[in-house]
Amino acid sequence: MAIEIENISKTFGSFKALNNLSLIIPEGKLTALLGPSGSGKTTLLRIIAGLETPDNNPDSDIRFNGQSVAERHARERGVGFVFQHYALFRHMSVFDNIAFGLKVKPWRSRPSRSEIKDKVSELLKLIQLEGIGNRMPSQLSGGQRQRVALARALAVEPKFLLLDEPFGALDTKVRQDLRNWLRKLHDELHITSLFVTHDQEEALEVSDKVVIMNKGRIEQEGSPEEVFHNPATEFVMNFIGHVNLFHGRLEKGKAVFGKIVIDAADVPADKLGKDARLFIRPFEMEISSLNAEGSIKAKVERIQAAGVSVKVELKSEDGKVFTAELTHERFRELQLVKDMEVFVSPRNTRIFVEDYQV
Repeated sequence: MAIEIENISKTFGSFKALNNLSLIIPEGKLTALLGPSGSGKTTLLRIIAGLETPDNNPDSDIRFNGQSVAERHARERGVGFVFQHYALFRHMSVFDNIAFGLKVKPWRSRPSRSEIKDKVSELLKLIQLEGIGNRMPSQLSGGQRQRVALARALAVEPKFLLLDEPFGALDTKVRQDLRNWLRKLHDELHITSLFVTHDQEEALEVSDKVVIMNKGRIEQEGSPEEVFHNPATEFVMNFIGHVNLFHGRLEKGKAVFGKIVIDAADVPADKLGKDARLFIRPFEMEISSLNAEGSIKAKVERIQAAGVSVKVELKSEDGKVFTAELTHERFRELQLVKDMEVFVSPRNTRIFVEDYQV
């Protein structure tokens, strides 16, 4: 089942949280809503769940598998919701927390006690927490609590699963483990899922589709590879991953950023002479001891060699500080040390001027 959002807006006082937003969440996929705080991610999620009401607009709608649910109450939408802070019932055991949604169903559709027991046992196995059904939430780690919260959402067999920063309250190692676990779980269940996060690595690593939001609008949507390697806007380029930013101007046939000069043919005449911004990702900057054409002279300011790659902070002759990233093998070849003079060349660049990408 797919989720279709059409022309949805939401205003809180004078603040426009969502601005005429339309989106399709593909069936059976894990989609991430990614963006800075205040971009409208959680508001959109709550509107889909029926926990928030959008602004009145005759052209707006929310459809589940082609059927409008805009007028339906949250309990009628068949959605499982997982909150950031678990929201487990502290006075209930793990078993009773997971079984809660089944026990409060109308008696005509409520499973029997044995069916509930079997269902909870199945879910405890699914979340890899067999044997702890009698424990209380206070006896669990943060990662275990979040898995119990997810099992509780799945117990009622929802049509869709919505997760609001599900790992935001956890430490880095636990987050990583749960990300891997969630991805494997989704591959087993294939339930249409939408999760909110401000963690870029999390969105790119776990999801099938990424929707990048900013100021209540969608900046770009696509696969993790598409949004990372082919950013559609300056905001996406600046938001996703680490980038070096250089300021310059467009001239006829050239884009000039200090010592960096890049061919820029076919630029519209109305963009010439305008301020331009050059973005280069650290891993797309080549460091050499030789002065090649198009390279800029820089001095090594700082070296951070702990990690899967080596990050080198550099300062150009005009005082611009930027970062390059290289493999440990290349780092050993160059024998880089602090204050060493080197030459840096960009392997790939992206230039934006106003709303235009060169």
